[in-house]
Amino acid sequence: MALLLKESGIRSAAAAVQSVALNAATWRVIANPNPTGYRRAGGFSCIPDYRKAAALAQLLGIHAPVLYLGHIAVEGPLYNVRPGTKPQANRPWNKPLSTHVPQVLADLRALDGRYAECADPVEALSQGRTAYDPDGMWLQPVIDLLHAEKDRLIP
Repeated sequence: MALLLKESGIRSAAAAVQSVALNAATWRVIANPNPTGYRRAGGFSCIPDYRKAAALAQLLGIHAPVLYLGHIAVEGPLYNVRPGTKPQANRPWNKPLSTHVPQVLADLRALDGRYAECADPVEALSQGRTAYDPDGMWLQPVIDLLHAEKDRLIP
């Protein structure tokens, strides 16, 4: 255990547990998810830390980038719309989500196939380079990932 902690740069077992621990609000969302399309006015009801989402995904047997992006799409605030502009314009994702995008994209590309095909559209989405769509089709890359994961898990 000490060797694993040292290799990962974590100083204690308590710090390791804390690094993947989810707060009570996150557990409430996991246990009682909001309906599809729900958008908070502010703050987070999603898991903004990719490392925590990856730990949870590993426990569940789900690919980490799919869990992370799917969870953000359903539980997160509407990150890519700049209100008050005519027409409304997209913008890059805010921190802390944008902090983890490079690792999410690297993990998607490492999965190959349908997952890797979604990496470039997800990157465009995260950087605000997608066209504004009031019908929610801007989420199509995430929807495609969810379908790929469903097909993998339920043959």
